Amino acid sequence: MIKIKFTFLLFILLQANFLLKAGVILDTTFNHTGEVFKPFGNSLTAVSHVIQTDGRIIAAGNGKLNGISHNVLMRFMKNGIIDSSYGINGVVSDTFPNTTTNQLHGVVLQNDGKLITAGIADSVSKRYVVLARYETNGTPDVSFGINGKVMINMVSASILAVALQSDGKIVAAGSNAGEFAVYRFNQNGSIDNSFGSGGMALTAIGTLPYDAAKAILIQPDGKIVAGGDSYQSLYYLATLVRYNADGSLDASFGTGGITVTSVQGYYDEINHLSLQGNGKIVATGTTTYDAFGTTQNSFMALRYDANGILDAAFGNAGMLIASIGTKDDKCFSNVIQQDGKIILAGYTTDASVNLNFVMLRLNTDGTYDTSFGNGAIVETSIVFGTTNYNDHGQSVALQADGKIVLLGHTAFSNSSQFALVRYTTEFVLGLSDIERPYSSFHVYPNPCHDQLTIQTNIKSTAKEYLQLFNTNGERIYSQQIENQQAQIPMAQFAAGEYLIRYNNQTHKILKK
Repeated sequence: MIKIKFTFLLFILLQANFLLKAGVILDTTFNHTGEVFKPFGNSLTAVSHVIQTDGRIIAAGNGKLNGISHNVLMRFMKNGIIDSSYGINGVVSDTFPNTTTNQLHGVVLQNDGKLITAGIADSVSKRYVVLARYETNGTPDVSFGINGKVMINMVSASILAVALQSDGKIVAAGSNAGEFAVYRFNQNGSIDNSFGSGGMALTAIGTLPYDAAKAILIQPDGKIVAGGDSYQSLYYLATLVRYNADGSLDASFGTGGITVTSVQGYYDEINHLSLQGNGKIVATGTTTYDAFGTTQNSFMALRYDANGILDAAFGNAGMLIASIGTKDDKCFSNVIQQDGKIILAGYTTDASVNLNFVMLRLNTDGTYDTSFGNGAIVETSIVFGTTNYNDHGQSVALQADGKIVLLGHTAFSNSSQFALVRYTTEFVLGLSDIERPYSSFHVYPNPCHDQLTIQTNIKSTAKEYLQLFNTNGERIYSQQIENQQAQIPMAQFAAGEYLIRYNNQTHKILKK
């Protein structure tokens, strides 16, 4: 398996001293750097995000404040700035009454702009599956459930994914007593008793009750597909179940409504489902291979025909396994572009055993799209100063203009925070960008030895960052510009050529 790394921009320095334009780069119209970082309390982990029709982005996850877990929502403007009109200064933090633990596992946006969250909550002695709905300004929608919340006491139950039907009913997937579970709720949050048995459809699949649905999609014909994993004689295998609109198993799908796939015969889990326009189902997640006690996690992509059978025209007999990093590659999300290409997103492990955001793009037949990033892969390291942190990519989405938005969290020594990154495929860097006469910033001395000074003529109250890259395209340093000036300690870097980027412009520098 080919392993290729791409960090931020693919910079290739040619003898003519110009840069080859990259196919995928950070969008510097998004918070000036292409990145947004936002903390909450003691720690914050990302789950998912949605993009509104006006381009604003809502990021969702779980945070801790003073030792208490919260469901956290943040809304960002299209330019990456926090939207202060949402919640309190752009943030909604919420808990369920009389609970000690709150875990958000999915979000879905209604056509009217209201947001639904789904997950679980625990008290000292009870487990609840929970939903909440929020108005467009982030306040609870009091017409939903009780004061905007739905809590159903269920022992050993969970909600891990949520979707909306075209009629506005809410469908959630998870587990109950170790079985696949699909729940349906009416628009007001009440249980839909016309679905399954008392609003719930349970399916026992594995040889022991350790099954869980972790992804869900609604087909245009109203049928519901749940994806996850089931326990099959010591191993967990990728599993799909399709239900009719009333919650009964769809016997035309797989075997009696169920399809179980062994990818590497150890641990295969489906984390996200997408539906192609031709009715084929794309299931992505993580597959684990065990070699004498040493495990290797890899991205996996499976495509099924509408009848639940693997599509032999995709990948290798319907399956694709992608090993990207040195050990730990985990895929949590996918999105299908208008041209049918498929973007998988998650995280990978680099040679320094740091976790990085990563995306992999596939052609419609499951082969690598080598026009994307470097050999179909875009790997992003979050760097503060010269320190690289563990970055967990969790959710990917497409804007209407085709830009890619990736949500995750970056883990510091004792906490973590949201990391929202936007990419563009526009060609923004070329010969005319380097050392042009009317550049908005200047660097000196060049060549340099111990320290490099950057002076800009731009006066701005916003946080502006400069970025230093080596000739492999790896970002090795990032620093905020203050008072129109910054210094980079260059003594820590080896002699050679480097590229410094600020305000969509680039200078080439030489370190002696």
